[in-house]
Amino acid sequence: MLEKKIMSFYNEALSLYCGEITKSPRMAIIYPVYGCNFSCRGCLCSKDNQERVFMDFEKFKTLALQLKAQGVRAIEFCGGGEPLLHPRIGDMISWITNRLHMEFGVITNGSLLTDELNYILLTRAKYVRVSLYVNSYKVVIKKIKKLVELKKELGSETVVGAKFLIDDKNEEKVKELVKLTKVIGVDHISVKALRGDGQIVDFSQVEKEIKEQDIPNLSCNLSKTRITEPCWLSPIHTLIDPLGDVYICCYYMDRKADHCIGNVFEKPFSEIWGSSTHYKKISNISIEKCNVFDCRWHIYNNTMKELVSTNAVQCEFC
Repeated sequence: MLEKKIMSFYNEALSLYCGEITKSPRMAIIYPVYGCNFSCRGCLCSKDNQERVFMDFEKFKTLALQLKAQGVRAIEFCGGGEPLLHPRIGDMISWITNRLHMEFGVITNGSLLTDELNYILLTRAKYVRVSLYVNSYKVVIKKIKKLVELKKELGSETVVGAKFLIDDKNEEKVKELVKLTKVIGVDHISVKALRGDGQIVDFSQVEKEIKEQDIPNLSCNLSKTRITEPCWLSPIHTLIDPLGDVYICCYYMDRKADHCIGNVFEKPFSEIWGSSTHYKKISNISIEKCNVFDCRWHIYNNTMKELVSTNAVQCEFC
């Protein structure tokens, strides 16, 4: 599955390897909200979530139109804060899918799922991924169960997934909850290690025990990931927060000035993307700060580098 995902953006990666920023990111990650109804350990956005900030709906519509015109194929709502807190979330999803006919997905803590939202998501989203936490599991798992039941009733093709963050304080409980989550019939389960405090915990035994549960479509790689050169694949996607600030990636909280390339409420996205500021900031990405976390782009960078470097001669014709 990972190889298939990586190969899907091979052509864009080859252009990036040749030193060019692609005309458009493939996907735009949008944070509709700063603010959350949970307070989870390790949350990257805990400082920004102290006060609720909602992206203005009219500004969002203009932004989505600009992204569509630029060539963006899909929009993902996540956080930041909890995206389903936005009072116009249903209208925002409709604008993306019904009006602009773009693909859409959402990452949520699942606590605000309702029958109405379940129907909207299962008829319009490509995927719904619910982040599960030990303290809220009993409440949220019931909501996921209802989501899965409605998916079967509708014959929906929306992929419903669950994700756990594991740390040195919850590893035994997460092993138990992963087994329980398997039973309700989600399409995939992901387990990721919580990083960011400077400590590298060895979860190899936990990973082994989780994988022994024989769970279909399980993603559980708890080894520390790293890159050895600046992330060069970041322009495959973009990230925009509720205030309209555009960032290189989601790991910007401790380096906002270094990762912000402009504001879409002040100038069009087309003037921000591929600008001199954009080139300058991706060329100055800190490897050390990137390696604090386990980022999926570590794996993408390392794997794609091996693939495209064998075709480096093509750069002469880029």
